[in-house]
Amino acid sequence: MSSKLLLLVTQADLKSLIPFISDLAIPDWNERVMLLTFNENKSIRRRVGSDEFEGNTDLAIEKITAVRFGYCIANKHVALDFSRLSKLMPTLRKCGSLKILKEEVKDALRTLKLHWLDYAQDQWEHSSIQCMNPYEWCHQFSQLGINRKVGENLLKQLKVIPASHLQRSFTVKRGELTGMNVAHAYFEDDEPGSSSLMIRSVLEHIYPNESIIAISPDSFPAISNLSLNRIYIYEDGLWSGVELQKRLTGLSIYEAWKKVPLVFRYAVTSDAGLVVGRMHCALHGFNNVTIEPAENHFSFLENKSECDFLNIKKSDDLRTIIDSAIEPFVFKNRILWKNDLESGRKIMESLGKQLILPFLRRREQAKQQKSGKIVQPLEDIVIRNEKINKWSLGSLKFGSTIVFSSSIPKSVLPIFWLKGQVKWGSAVLIWRPLFWDVRLTDEVQYKTD
Repeated sequence: MSSKLLLLVTQADLKSLIPFISDLAIPDWNERVMLLTFNENKSIRRRVGSDEFEGNTDLAIEKITAVRFGYCIANKHVALDFSRLSKLMPTLRKCGSLKILKEEVKDALRTLKLHWLDYAQDQWEHSSIQCMNPYEWCHQFSQLGINRKVGENLLKQLKVIPASHLQRSFTVKRGELTGMNVAHAYFEDDEPGSSSLMIRSVLEHIYPNESIIAISPDSFPAISNLSLNRIYIYEDGLWSGVELQKRLTGLSIYEAWKKVPLVFRYAVTSDAGLVVGRMHCALHGFNNVTIEPAENHFSFLENKSECDFLNIKKSDDLRTIIDSAIEPFVFKNRILWKNDLESGRKIMESLGKQLILPFLRRREQAKQQKSGKIVQPLEDIVIRNEKINKWSLGSLKFGSTIVFSSSIPKSVLPIFWLKGQVKWGSAVLIWRPLFWDVRLTDEVQYKTD
């Protein structure tokens, strides 16, 4: 359980503290910070032993004993019996001015990793593919003449899913397996940046090797002779659902895969991916497929729920409607961006287009090499503007800030994982990302410390 902060302040303090904290802290700071307001101790009738003092102090003690507060900071002029509070809360800090109060609050936010920089650093350190640390990465915005707050707002929303979350998500309760002959499967993929090796490693730590099946996109293992009651299929993330549609279409060709119950399990899911997967199954009669939401579940659809898509009759319509309903994750929190939402989006799209074009050219060149076609020089490969736009905020403009500890989903903002020259106004910079990605370097550059 995370430690929390209790602030005992006046109503006047509150008006200044809330915007101060909101500016420094991550969006959900109020889940770990409690503010209680009291009158100032100016009246002669407000003294230790009076009804107001004792009632206020009883309330503060009630909160302290009910919630685990690691820190308590107070305006020393509020009507409270501090001698009673100090016995219960030895770490209580009393401040004589709003300036000192803010300094103490800032220090507490940093210690609790609620401050944007300490939070981002903590998340970044969960990654095994670190590139530039959050402070230096954020400084690049200033070098381009862009308000540093843009970078801070992005880092406030960074989320690194550690490997331990995959193991927890992939562990099936024993009761589900009792008396069942099951297999645990993963899709084997040779694409650079694929997480299939990591998934296989996690499964081998949980289940017997003989129960683990590798599924290749080009060849599906014969399962008709295995007499299975159920197959669990594991993947790291369900984002747009595009890959899931391809997986289901490939599996449906083989009759045996349409008969045995298939359960898809993920470490991370999105509302868009779940809708696409479930609606695809309904449209194509995949009654044997279950797609489970993950503990780490995120919303990318703009004010819509699964019910809004129930009348879709064709797969093509499903893809078109879902894609048009995507709201970039990084810009969903309008309170965080305040009046800078549109300018922030324009900046991200501009930098994203500049970084994604070389990436898309490399992907196209790799396809030419694989197919045996004439391989064009990178600078001669033409990428349609429509495609560049769709990737400017990550695949299908998902604008995600959610990454795995050893891989980067395509839905993530390009500035998190791509390196390259970018321009903003008259400023030019070789942009360095937060994380290395094998789709950029063709090899993972792991941290060494």
